[in-house]
Amino acid sequence: MLLTAKPVPQPFNLNTATAAQIKTLPGAGDTMAAAIIHYREKNGPFRRVEDLLIIKGVSKQRLESWKPYLKLK
Repeated sequence: MLLTAKPVPQPFNLNTATAAQIKTLPGAGDTMAAAIIHYREKNGPFRRVEDLLIIKGVSKQRLESWKPYLKLK
């Protein structure tokens, strides 16, 4: 059985990211991508990357691992 690794994420804009882009983040899957997009659609653009902590399943540790791949502009 051949295992395929997730591609290394390239930095992307959190406020325009697609589900496919979000899923490249370490530990993010379909549910997390949907939650991030749902929050963004309901509440408007993120003002700070740290606003992701509002989303269930995003811990401080997880957010720290994502920061190198996220930007807001």
